[in-house]
Amino acid sequence: MIHPTSIIHDNVTIHPSVTIEPFCIIGSDHGPLYIGPGSIIRSHSVIEGGSEIGPALETGHYTMIRAGNVIGRNLRIGTSSRLEGGGVIGDYVRIHGDCEMTKGWLGNFTRVYGGSYVTDNRLPPSNVNMPVVMDAGAVITMNVVVVAGVHLGIGSFVGASTVVTKDVPAAMALVGGKLKPVNELAWQDYEYPWTGYYRDGYPPESWPLIEALHERIMAVLR
Repeated sequence: MIHPTSIIHDNVTIHPSVTIEPFCIIGSDHGPLYIGPGSIIRSHSVIEGGSEIGPALETGHYTMIRAGNVIGRNLRIGTSSRLEGGGVIGDYVRIHGDCEMTKGWLGNFTRVYGGSYVTDNRLPPSNVNMPVVMDAGAVITMNVVVVAGVHLGIGSFVGASTVVTKDVPAAMALVGGKLKPVNELAWQDYEYPWTGYYRDGYPPESWPLIEALHERIMAVLR
């Protein structure tokens, strides 16, 4: 269903199962665009042409996806978040509200929480871009800034309001400016890595992949 107030450019192909809410702009003169099955584009969102987007995309309201991104299956991106172009995003990635990413690489099952920025330029303005790399299952929490060129290893974790200027190794947590193994993170009945207990919002067909990722993270911790 496409709401009649939305603008769909001529070079856009939309699967019949897609929902596009009011006042969206889908497509541009940057190139063709395909919106795949099961996608939900919420109101006032803008998706430029010239990106490759996998099935089951789900946006919040006022989301911006510029040209030149390569996006895998079932990206869920929250209200007022922006992908500024040149990003490579894996499958089942979760980006919460009011986040921004320029050129960067987000592996499968990475999670970016609200108000966070993934940058690509250490000394703007300049034309030297160094993408951030987040390996599979890495998590950055609220209001994190990841500086250009940083590598976050598989299953790593960054605590809230951190400016990340150096690499975080696989299965390590950067909290309060100090590194420690992620399995030292615990709250109530939960103990990291999150891949061992959390499935909410992930389709059942992805669960075996999460289990396999969990085994990879645990192998690093052993």
